[in-house]
Amino acid sequence: MKAADGVTPAPGREPWEHGWRFEEYRRSDRAAITGRDGPVCLVPKALTVWEQALAELWKDRGVRARWSEEERWGLIASLTVAASERDSEKRRPFLAEMVRRFCSAGPAFIAQMVSNVTWPGAPTRVGDVVIGRATEELFAKVEVEARGRAVVGESVRNRWIEAYVTPRVEPLGQEPVVFCFWTVGQEAKAVDEAERQLREIVDIPLLLERDLRAWKIYRRGSVNRPGVRGLSLDRRAVESGLRETTLGLELAAYPVICNGVMSASPVHWYSADPLPLGDLYEQEYLLGAVEHALRDTPVGRRIRLAARWFAEAHYAADTDDSALALGVCLDAMLGGVQPLPGSAMADRVALLHPVPSERRAVRKRYLDFYGIRSSVAHGGRSSKLDHDALTDAFALAHDIAWRVLAFDRAFTPSNDRSVDESFEDLRLGVNHWPASAS
Repeated sequence: MKAADGVTPAPGREPWEHGWRFEEYRRSDRAAITGRDGPVCLVPKALTVWEQALAELWKDRGVRARWSEEERWGLIASLTVAASERDSEKRRPFLAEMVRRFCSAGPAFIAQMVSNVTWPGAPTRVGDVVIGRATEELFAKVEVEARGRAVVGESVRNRWIEAYVTPRVEPLGQEPVVFCFWTVGQEAKAVDEAERQLREIVDIPLLLERDLRAWKIYRRGSVNRPGVRGLSLDRRAVESGLRETTLGLELAAYPVICNGVMSASPVHWYSADPLPLGDLYEQEYLLGAVEHALRDTPVGRRIRLAARWFAEAHYAADTDDSALALGVCLDAMLGGVQPLPGSAMADRVALLHPVPSERRAVRKRYLDFYGIRSSVAHGGRSSKLDHDALTDAFALAHDIAWRVLAFDRAFTPSNDRSVDESFEDLRLGVNHWPASAS
């Protein structure tokens, strides 16, 4: 209330709401917020009161969960100005209602188009995500899965489809894939959370799919890596737009090579094959495993982090980068509350196998890669890091991921410390793998 009373005109200033998070800006003679009748600011005394009120508001867990630091200063500044533009008797109830919403707003709904993936079948729910092609069937599925949460209204949806979906259908031959998600985060934080969730929905199948080559999923760098469409360019769309123009030259590299034997002008290019995400999720075993990994459990968090680094390794252009990323992937699945040496993590790899006779071989397999990864991490190159070694490391990460999921089902650790305890119980013979896990 006191801050709203201190709103004053600031003619000639350029409003910058996001700048209010910076003390040097909001206390400068340039500070301004957009008001109904032009730029405004807070007088110094009101600004001090306003900062004190916000310091208390930021302590609220609900606020921190819902709003990013980058935007919450500007939002509250704008609300303060909006309150000042109301009659004095209406300011207090207005601010009280706005603060209540700010602290306890319900889940936001966000839909984003996805680049470099295909989805030929019906829309599907994966965890708390609905994904499929941008059709009425998708949004009908969203309505069913919303269960009382926010959804996009019909008129807004129709305008969005008309502006951003329909123009893509004719040149590309089908609707783009859309990812729909609910999150407690609001505004910018909702966008950030949705991007994180999209990475998980795309990355976890890469880690857990039993035969990537059967789906023609190869390691070819990041040229067609899935992402938020527009921020991550869709390779097929780019090819479609450039192929019939002189800019089609941008789709390949044309080096000139001269040596003592001959001269040549080869053509280097990458396939634009998108990730067949819809086909992968039609496999019940994979859908179930991904949903297991999406649970908020210590093992679920490990698998999600591991999948992120597995994807980094998959899309890396350099073998050294792939080896380092795979090392982090394995650390995410095998690490403890306290840092563990390589030998201890090798022991955990062995203990993940319920058949004792297999443990020595799998432990050696891990240590072989650990040596390669360590050489690269310490600035050198390993002579053992060739195509076969890297392919085996990818397969090792895949095998360990499945064993970690089995470990979760068998021992159901409730936190990271109980993960450590479960491994220790296996090591000491206090506990054993159930017969069904063999």
